[in-house]
Amino acid sequence: MNKIAYSISILLIIIAGYLFLFGKLFAFSPVIIGFDKHESKNAIFYTQGDSRYNDFEIIDTLIPSVESFHELNFIRKPRIFIFQDSLKYIHHSLSKARFCAFSSGRLFISPWALKEAE
Repeated sequence: MNKIAYSISILLIIIAGYLFLFGKLFAFSPVIIGFDKHESKNAIFYTQGDSRYNDFEIIDTLIPSVESFHELNFIRKPRIFIFQDSLKYIHHSLSKARFCAFSSGRLFISPWALKEAE
């Protein structure tokens, strides 16, 4: 019985690790794997794999106006994630919305929102 409980515990740890690194709990993961980091004045951008978006300055200039509108400032630079395709976005995000903000300070931008912005 002890061997079964140990095996189930190990399996649950592996599943939780997968969900934090590559699944629906990615927004709260302490480790970011598979993204390129680009730091700007007001935000930190992470682009995934073949993501073609590279005009970070447009989004970066919007950060102060968002803070002003909401009358709240970010505690630290927001981390903005740009995904290479819709499937990767849906796999990592808890929502299918165009933009998804999390209490961890991470913002997910869907590929279809970027297409609309073009």
